[in-house]
Amino acid sequence: MIPIAQNTEKFMAMSASYLVERPHDDKPVYVTVQFRDSYQILSESLAVLVKNAGYDAIIQTKKMRTIYGVSDATICSKGIFPYMFFDSFEKLHHSVLPEYNEFEKISPEDYERAQISWN
Repeated sequence: MIPIAQNTEKFMAMSASYLVERPHDDKPVYVTVQFRDSYQILSESLAVLVKNAGYDAIIQTKKMRTIYGVSDATICSKGIFPYMFFDSFEKLHHSVLPEYNEFEKISPEDYERAQISWN
């Protein structure tokens, strides 16, 4: 992971490249993912911006209800991320939702919603 720093204590984003495949010609194929701290560059948090846009404006998001068979409440609610859990590259291959105690400051309801989203 490569940090994209604003200064020595504040990061705007983290960038990571992962090997996806090594085809027969032996040229590796990578996918690069960037995790951005959108709150630092937007006027409001993403949750506030989505709320202000209104339910009718999130057309692509609403399509996920049908694709994943979940409720509006699950699709439209703020997600959670287990920052404390990801302390090594090996954990990026973890295939199940981390335990409740691996999350910081979440309610049991938030964890239950994460379980629904994960499955």
